Amino acid sequence: MNRVLTFGPIALMGTVSYSLYLWHEPLVILLDNRGLLPHGGGLGAFVWGLAVVVPLAIAVAWVSYQAIERPGLSLRGLVDRYGRSRNY
Repeated sequence: MNRVLTFGPIALMGTVSYSLYLWHEPLVILLDNRGLLPHGGGLGAFVWGLAVVVPLAIAVAWVSYQAIERPGLSLRGLVDRYGRSRNY
């Protein structure tokens, strides 16, 4: 099981999962408003929608993780577990 969870793409999805959760719906709405997602239902439209949204959402989530989450994680050492300053 450890080999599966440390496999590159699976580990990447774990790293950016929260950003992916936050960004996927705004991207779907934006792409739909711009007419870039197919309408009319059917398996072909669904697959095309996935082919457009999933890679774009993963890319945006990765950028968001690198630009926002990762720098924010370095700040957690400034306070104790109760949110009080550590007084360095």
